[in-house]
Amino acid sequence: MSAQAHRDLRKSILNREFDPVYYFHGDDEYRKDVALRALVEGAADAATRDFNFDLVRGADVSDDQLESALNTPPMMADRRVVILRDVGAVKKEARVVLERYLSHPARDTVLVMLASAGFPGTSKSDKDLDAELRRRATVIPFPGLDEKDGHAWLSQHARDVHNVAITDAAAGLLLAHVGADAAQLASELDKLTSYTQEATIDEQAVRDVVGIRQD
Repeated sequence: MSAQAHRDLRKSILNREFDPVYYFHGDDEYRKDVALRALVEGAADAATRDFNFDLVRGADVSDDQLESALNTPPMMADRRVVILRDVGAVKKEARVVLERYLSHPARDTVLVMLASAGFPGTSKSDKDLDAELRRRATVIPFPGLDEKDGHAWLSQHARDVHNVAITDAAAGLLLAHVGADAAQLASELDKLTSYTQEATIDEQAVRDVVGIRQD
């Protein structure tokens, strides 16, 4: 389900056809932010982004501020983009505004709600909000990578970001020595791409860059 959700999101960005509301959740903040940047670049026209993009934070936004961000029409563009970070920290008054909006979201606005790692907590309020967001939005999960997911993500990230290939053996070796940490893997891929001069990344390149000795 997670993999399909991410494929659907990439397709939406490519085709510039977006759902009205997205809910990004999970513990992997790096992948969450990478996906968010790609969505904003695809959904918010660069020439008019200053007029049609709002970023608010759950702990700070008032009900009036959220109301304005969500209900302002786009200016000289087809759509607006509103990012609501740390949605789990939205205060009571602003939450009323959010839940009212989610029942009838605007067709010319793309709202992306991001939950911080660890949300929902154990409180009933957290769990109720999480359930409401899952029901009302297109859910994109960002769990911490395991070995299998890490392998697939490495190949996808190398192709999408650097336009290079990494062999299965090289990906396995990198995961074994770096771990399934997306931010650290991305950093190593940057170095590897430079080292190989954008050629296919193989096991020897990983050994050279990461500093792995051959027994």
